[in-house]
Amino acid sequence: MASPTMDILFCDLCNESVPVGHLADGRAFRRKGRVVCAACDAAMGGQGAIHDPGDTQAIPVPPSLLAVQEGTPHAATDRAAAPVPRSGRGSAVFAGLALFIAVLALAGGALGMLRLMEESNLQKQNLRDGHAGLDRKLAHLSGRMDGMVAGVAGNLDELETDLTKKFDVVTIELTGKLRELNESLAASRERLASLETTMRAMDADLHATDEELQSRLDTMLVAALEEKQHFAALADRLSALEDLVHSGALVPATTDDELDAGPAWQVALGDLNSDDSAVRWNAVQALAESGDPAVVPHLVPLLEDEDIWVRMAAAGALGDLAAVDAVEPLIRTLEDPETAVRERAMLSLRAITGRSFGFDPGGSESERAKAIKKWRDWWKKASAELAD
Repeated sequence: MASPTMDILFCDLCNESVPVGHLADGRAFRRKGRVVCAACDAAMGGQGAIHDPGDTQAIPVPPSLLAVQEGTPHAATDRAAAPVPRSGRGSAVFAGLALFIAVLALAGGALGMLRLMEESNLQKQNLRDGHAGLDRKLAHLSGRMDGMVAGVAGNLDELETDLTKKFDVVTIELTGKLRELNESLAASRERLASLETTMRAMDADLHATDEELQSRLDTMLVAALEEKQHFAALADRLSALEDLVHSGALVPATTDDELDAGPAWQVALGDLNSDDSAVRWNAVQALAESGDPAVVPHLVPLLEDEDIWVRMAAAGALGDLAAVDAVEPLIRTLEDPETAVRERAMLSLRAITGRSFGFDPGGSESERAKAIKKWRDWWKKASAELAD
């Protein structure tokens, strides 16, 4: 014999089992498509006693579902949901109170879940609205940026066109000025080349003229020096004759041997070879005081005497005698190791020739060598012209 069965539903809020029969007799309700037990309905405001015809309806239970067979899950559920007989009234009240508190807790949790779901949905909607607003703003900004970029591009195009025109104008002007400048430079180069050619020709003419004049002056100077020496010798002889005439001394005619006896200064020649430097110095002074150009060959060797005072005296005597024949030996004396001797030789050369060639007796060896070379080059040319 089959056992009767019973269909079981569950509360959508507290998940408690709700027999289908409770919906029929008002102990459970359907609210907006949800199954709500009597406890949850009371916790939500006691709406279980007010039946909404449009929302709450009793579900007729077929007789076949009223019997629950033993050994089926429905039977076990029915037994679990069935009230357990209690001994005494206090136990029943306590059990009902505990059940009520549990239902309230479950209802509160369900309400919290509903509120969280509603808030979550609201936040999602707000986020969607915010995203939509941001999209609109971004689209607006993008449009403005496109407009600004287009405007800047247009301005850049205009600026480029304007700069290109100005650059072309400036390029044309500069090209013209550069052409004029190049033409002017070319003309200046031609004038400069012409002037350089003229200057070279003038310099060559002046150099040739200067060399010719210098050669003539050197020849005249050498001739004048020779004439000076000749006139000096004649003057000495005339002076000697005048002294004889004024003295009134009458002397007999001399023989040729007596005339060949030579001048008085010859007595000093022997002292030139003395070992005493003082004696040699006095002999040089005696020859210089004679004023006779004939003493020059005897004084020249003393330019190389071992005593500095003798060398200085010989160099000075040759200058006093204006001896042209002593020019070359005096040039050699410019290389004497003693500054005082070099200075006396320089003074004598200047007295004889009137030249110095920038020689500095106290200058450096290299500078003295340059000046001495000038002296030798000049004398080589001057002596050759004199010989001709």
